[in-house]
Amino acid sequence: RTAQHLFRVFVDGRGVEPHLRLSECLVASGAAEAAEAHLRRVLEESDSGEAPPELWHAWLDVTLSYLGWSPRDCLARLPAREEDAWKSDVQWLLAELSSTGAVRIDCAGTEEHSSPTGLRWGRDRFDRGGRANNWAGAPEGRPAVRGSPDEWLYAMSRWFGPDEDYPGYAIPLPRGKYTVTLHFCE
Repeated sequence: RTAQHLFRVFVDGRGVEPHLRLSECLVASGAAEAAEAHLRRVLEESDSGEAPPELWHAWLDVTLSYLGWSPRDCLARLPAREEDAWKSDVQWLLAELSSTGAVRIDCAGTEEHSSPTGLRWGRDRFDRGGRANNWAGAPEGRPAVRGSPDEWLYAMSRWFGPDEDYPGYAIPLPRGKYTVTLHFCE
């Protein structure tokens, strides 16, 4: 009853923020299941084309962090909605975590790749601003780094300017410790 009452009083179609605040309040009050149900309903009923990424991030935070669902569980219970770019990115993320336990992103890359050793790299996802740079500078877009089995990985980069708020990547992951490997070519 409390969640339904808060929903009617607080949420009246004023955008994403009321939904995010409501889900935070529900989680803080020990009702993570109600927060997940609310976010699911909003994601499924959103008819404005693409659902805002903040809603997907909130849903993943509640399910992975507070409810302790595995990436495989999240993938199986993904909110039913028309395909959009964020749903596609979330599906990719959960599938990678379920199958390999690793997330490899080719910064500013526009397509999926597999290295000669079989490692899968996804196109650029979950960035928070910046701009893509093609460092190839060579004829026919060939990478400037030669001799690496993954030379395509070094052809593009994402540059973040000093005036950007919170630059970088926001990859929704389950709580835990992670090893982060960054590849640079300068």
